[in-house]
Amino acid sequence: MFSLLIKKFRDSHNLSQEDLAQILISFNGRDSIDVTTISRWERGVNTPSVANQLYTLRKLGIDFTLSTIASNYPPHRLINLLKPRFSRFSAFSDKPYRKLDPSFTYTESNNLENFLMDDELVKFSETMFSIEGEAEAFWHSLSKTTFDDVRVFRFYKGSNLAGHLAYAIMNTLDIITLLEELYKTEFSSDFMPEVDGKTLICFSGYASDLAIYMFFTKVVVRQLANNHRIDWLISHSFINEDWQIHKKLGAKLIYRGDSIENGGVKVGKERFKFVVFNSSVPTLLASPLGVLCEQDLEKKYCEKIELSQE
Repeated sequence: MFSLLIKKFRDSHNLSQEDLAQILISFNGRDSIDVTTISRWERGVNTPSVANQLYTLRKLGIDFTLSTIASNYPPHRLINLLKPRFSRFSAFSDKPYRKLDPSFTYTESNNLENFLMDDELVKFSETMFSIEGEAEAFWHSLSKTTFDDVRVFRFYKGSNLAGHLAYAIMNTLDIITLLEELYKTEFSSDFMPEVDGKTLICFSGYASDLAIYMFFTKVVVRQLANNHRIDWLISHSFINEDWQIHKKLGAKLIYRGDSIENGGVKVGKERFKFVVFNSSVPTLLASPLGVLCEQDLEKKYCEKIELSQE
């Protein structure tokens, strides 16, 4: 529980409640945290929002699992929201929510440039989206920089590509500079950057199956949970259901592609070829999707997603 984690941290570091309050104020600049607040937290009288709990634990470097923090959003609602997304491509989908066991293999690498130039991936994306790479200029402009870490996953059903995920981690101030140069707009207020803060950039991600989608989330959430300095996620979507989920988690729209009549991402009364958005990592970690991964994913959805031995 949050109260026990906070008290154990304070005792192990020989901090008074006033000391801890001052540390937390230095993180977020809010002077509303005082001795009374810390006392009420430790006694379980009052508890911050789930997002703020996760933010506090990450900032203090306290190890925790997502199942430590309860979610009030039933996981089955999230799955129901995702169902329409996977009913579109029945030829590629095992439909795990129809009680079929998905079986996939995947490869992992740290070569982003090869991923961006992959002909197999380009053809796969065109088949899935029926849209050419509208966001290519954005992602290729980012690919020219230096990252702290890069991960590329390709998922296969037999010999057929069934999904992919490519992401990287970089300094938040650097990503803001790149965004501002590209779009000629100030973005610092959207990120509230910290000096040593990191941003996780999802260059590309698509799953033809709900199991792969959930595996994406498990991989990303664990990466975030294990690196307490990552504060932001920046990503894009071609698919409305994906954007709706992130919007529910508090994501901010920072760029949209050309307007289109059918398909694409719905923003207000219009649909767009794609949107680029960002979200705070505490909010992402607090999502029911993350909790679902931690508690239910391995036993219900991804039993047969295995690293390829080839």
